[in-house]
Amino acid sequence: MKHLLSLFFCLTIISFSFSQTKSGNDSLDIINRINILENNNISLNITFESINEKINKNTIDDSILKSLILEHKLLDSLINTTIKRIDGDELQKEIDTAQSIINAQDSFIQIFEVVYGMIAVLALFAYFFNIRPLVKDVKKSLKKVEDARIDLEDEIRGFDDIVNEKLKENFEVYEKKQKTILLDELFLDIESNFPNQKQLAIEKLATLNPNVFESNRIDRLFNVIDSNLLFEREKSIIVEVLIEIDSPQIRRYLQSWSNVSTEENELKETLYNYYIKTGFNSYLPVISKFIHDHISPLIEFMNLLSKLPAHPKEYFILLNDKLLINSLDTYMQKEILQYIFDGDVIRGVIDAKEISTTYLFLIVNPKDVNS
Repeated sequence: MKHLLSLFFCLTIISFSFSQTKSGNDSLDIINRINILENNNISLNITFESINEKINKNTIDDSILKSLILEHKLLDSLINTTIKRIDGDELQKEIDTAQSIINAQDSFIQIFEVVYGMIAVLALFAYFFNIRPLVKDVKKSLKKVEDARIDLEDEIRGFDDIVNEKLKENFEVYEKKQKTILLDELFLDIESNFPNQKQLAIEKLATLNPNVFESNRIDRLFNVIDSNLLFEREKSIIVEVLIEIDSPQIRRYLQSWSNVSTEENELKETLYNYYIKTGFNSYLPVISKFIHDHISPLIEFMNLLSKLPAHPKEYFILLNDKLLINSLDTYMQKEILQYIFDGDVIRGVIDAKEISTTYLFLIVNPKDVNS
């Protein structure tokens, strides 16, 4: 149907163009005839003017007379031709022909307008009953394509998640395996008798993530620091690595571990900070051993006490530990109490009333208790 409409439309345009061409040629022919008439009139006027000029000059001779006769014949011929063209029916016929052509063209234009209107109606009909449903079908198809694309993207994302998860698992397994190999090499160097290799291995051990140390490796580390084959700095590094591990195994071990010499002050400082951080009560037996193992238990007790003003809870736990306080002689008890009043109480970091309620104060001042 679309092809028939297109063919009809093209034929209509060609016919209209042909009729326009024919009517244009007829109009040009009429215009040429009118121009000839105008030229004839001009020639008549020129001839009349020439005769009048010669008569007025009185210069007519035989040759002139012959010329006048010829001009007179020519004039008669022009007049007759002009009269025929003006008086005859030929011009009127041509005018009537031109008028009929113009009327036919008007009728054709009107017919073309009607045909054009029908074509427009047919185009609207084709749109509503053919093109518009096709557009709806296309939109539905596009919607299905879009839905399929979204589903495909979801599947791709799901596949990517699975692949990434598998890659992550494989990488973690690979990483753990590599760290295991590295740890085995480090432990061999730490347990060796080569000081340089031992020192480098311990320093490298401190850079590892604490989570890589399993139970058996924790035991091996404690065995190393108990072997007395390490310097104090090396032991302190290993202990710092261990206390960073959140492990009940390590806490139980440190509650009873006291293999620290009197001179290893750096190591004891590390352990004291760990005790304060994780719960002082659990480590009081070890603390008591550190104090009594020192060459001067009084100095060691005061050293520990100097760390506690910022931790009031631990401060009073230490002063109320009966086993520890009873293990000190009377002189040390009085010196410690005097140290507290001359230092922390005067500076205002500890309240004197709270000190007066401690076990240490009551031991040193039994009269105040009886009163």
